[in-house]
Amino acid sequence: MKIRRVLKLIVGSILKSVNIVGALLDSLASRVVRGKGPSVYIIGAPRSGTTLTFQVLSQASDLAYPDNLMSRFPQALCIGVGLSRAVRAMRAGPVYESNHGRVRGFSGHSEFGAFWYQWFPRGGVIVNDMEWGMNKTKMGRKIRLWKALEGRGIICKNVYNSLRIRQIVAADSEARFVVVRRGEADNIRSIVAGRMRMNGRYDAWRSVMPPQMRNLKIGDPAREVAAQVGFLYDEIYSQLKAAGCRWVSVSYEELCLEPRVVIKKVSDSLDVPFGTLNPGEGEDGIPGGFSLSRKKLSVEWEGKIADACDWWAKGSAYRLLERGPSPGGEEGSRHG
Repeated sequence: MKIRRVLKLIVGSILKSVNIVGALLDSLASRVVRGKGPSVYIIGAPRSGTTLTFQVLSQASDLAYPDNLMSRFPQALCIGVGLSRAVRAMRAGPVYESNHGRVRGFSGHSEFGAFWYQWFPRGGVIVNDMEWGMNKTKMGRKIRLWKALEGRGIICKNVYNSLRIRQIVAADSEARFVVVRRGEADNIRSIVAGRMRMNGRYDAWRSVMPPQMRNLKIGDPAREVAAQVGFLYDEIYSQLKAAGCRWVSVSYEELCLEPRVVIKKVSDSLDVPFGTLNPGEGEDGIPGGFSLSRKKLSVEWEGKIADACDWWAKGSAYRLLERGPSPGGEEGSRHG
């Protein structure tokens, strides 16, 4: 264990040094190199099917995507993209598996979190547009450099980008969005199960927090998740409307049943060329369908999820929001 820890520290130190040097190269290159092409951003609630959508659409298009190797060099695209392209060329074939957004292997799809954290605060906090002006310029240059290094457009997925739409559009004039939705009960069930699996508690907050919930204490975990999902989509559609950009909404269930129908819908709506759309599984590596993940919880929790869906549908969360901040403030809504 000690040897592994030491090796990890050594590798971390090397990567940090490489990123520092690479950042200087990127800074110089981004001022003169300006790549072009569409930028497709996949957003939506956690556990809504965004990772599978990311995998399918990147496989069906000629758009470049960030992988796990590239994610090691978030500040040094000149280095990360080159290494990534070399490894991707040796990839055996497409992979349609993930574990809470994580895909195994160097060429596995990455949320590229460290890349976005160069310009955005952690936790999905919505930033002030006026204060963000300098970051807008830097981020725009970096994205154009990414496209230039790849020689094509890009596609990426990060659920926290659901709260960054206005800023992304301001920095990237070619931004288009794919909003992924899943059946409400299935989405709530998956997040609730993920809380226990990853945190060991049903009442422990996980993933992106909509701004409406930062000072809101609900108490019941299932209802809290229902509000998380509902308020997040409220924020997504509000920001998309304000940004005035191209976007399309797709269903996780339809993607599983008829992936090529969804691919064509995205292609037509966003005006982004994709690969072959012939029916059946062929050389494009896209199956004719995927199995729907619908694991049931205990009878007690299934009852709580049904109650949470009904509670949200009746607008109870909005009435709770109108009462103002709850005692305990933001920390009161996090549950640890």
